[in-house]
Amino acid sequence: MLLQINPRSSFSLKYHPLQHAVALAAQDGYSSESELVSTSFMQVLNKKCDAFYRLTRPYSCVSIIAALLSVSLLPLQNPADFTPKLIIEAFKCMVPAIMMNNYANAINQLADVHIDKVNKPHLPLACGDFSMGEGLAITIASPLMAVAMGIMLRSPPLVIGFIIWCIVGGAYSIDDIPDVEGDKAFGLRTLPIIIGKEKVFSIAVNMMLMAYGGAVLVGAFSPSVLCKLVTMIGHSALAFVLWRQAKTIDLSHNKSVQSFYLFIWKLYYVEFLFVHFLR
Repeated sequence: MLLQINPRSSFSLKYHPLQHAVALAAQDGYSSESELVSTSFMQVLNKKCDAFYRLTRPYSCVSIIAALLSVSLLPLQNPADFTPKLIIEAFKCMVPAIMMNNYANAINQLADVHIDKVNKPHLPLACGDFSMGEGLAITIASPLMAVAMGIMLRSPPLVIGFIIWCIVGGAYSIDDIPDVEGDKAFGLRTLPIIIGKEKVFSIAVNMMLMAYGGAVLVGAFSPSVLCKLVTMIGHSALAFVLWRQAKTIDLSHNKSVQSFYLFIWKLYYVEFLFVHFLR
């Protein structure tokens, strides 16, 4: 606390937050006010970048990037066709696609912010790292910029695709097992609440195991020996890993459920690689 004497009046005690912070910073090794302001700016910037990372969940963009790259490579007849222009054109589609993915994640958190305060307090809107205004701005700006880029690229299919993505992504992102506690608190009647988390989880895992079993069966009738081996062995391995991982989950802890959720994304990426390898 710093003292200030007013020469025209009696002695007074006044608190100056910035000067007080500078004085404390000087004790901690900061030499000037500008250095303190610079450090504070970097801290705020790092905090906002971390919040944006948690809002947009970049891991969900991996499949989008891989899909666009693989589709861009399909027309190539020989290595000479792989040119810098091809990479630039693929990048032009990739940027707005990532923006659309950001929109889907942002609108989900924006719609569930009150529930997330119970279920997922680490998310940026729930914990206050982003204000509702900032979240809304990102949610609105992302699809608008994506559609605008599609128009600039003069690609009607791309624009239409983004509009459909906007509708479907919004519909998909507005309800989920990790949200049970918050859903209960807000009186929502979701499937995990009606029949229980354990039954919903069991149904979901068994459906995935059946899908892997179907893939193994299809692979068994493949005329290609390589395709047969990769499909049967690969999907059998994935089914076994899924079964083992499902045995370790603790549905009463959201961290365990979230870890399993990320594990499902990894299985999805591996499946994506299988499809493109076999194609």
